Amino acid sequence: MITGDCQPQSNYGQYEVASKIIQYAAGLHASQIISVGGFVSTQEDRNRVISAATSNELVSRMISAGAHVEKTGIPIVGVAGLMIALAKMSHLDAICILGQTTGLGPDPTAARRVLEVLAKALKLKMDLAGLEKQITKMHAIERRVEEIEKKLTTAIRKDQTIYIG
Repeated sequence: MITGDCQPQSNYGQYEVASKIIQYAAGLHASQIISVGGFVSTQEDRNRVISAATSNELVSRMISAGAHVEKTGIPIVGVAGLMIALAKMSHLDAICILGQTTGLGPDPTAARRVLEVLAKALKLKMDLAGLEKQITKMHAIERRVEEIEKKLTTAIRKDQTIYIG
């Protein structure tokens, strides 16, 4: 398993990182590569997990596990998208799974949805209790931010000065 908190900013850098990962996996005689990430969406309903794969069989497995496949094109960019293409060229199976998110920060809800699909597709059991705690905390923070925004909006409309602390 290889993880990363960011990816190269140039196309060349993304290609170089994806190539090295594929070479590393091939050197370990891996039979399948799975890349996991998120895609930014402005839609109100951000509950989708989308997937792409190197074969129709893998695509069908992901759909059966709850992922969506976009017929008009899939918003996979960067290393995640390159991994599928480079894996296919190296005769490796590959799947990419992306959770829909705002992209404004960590999104444990999107992470949970992705892991649920992945677990079902791979027939794994996962303990997501720690992630559920993070989701609860995140929702509490979001509610607090909404309350503050509401107070600010009301105060601005009334032309009042308020203290937020």
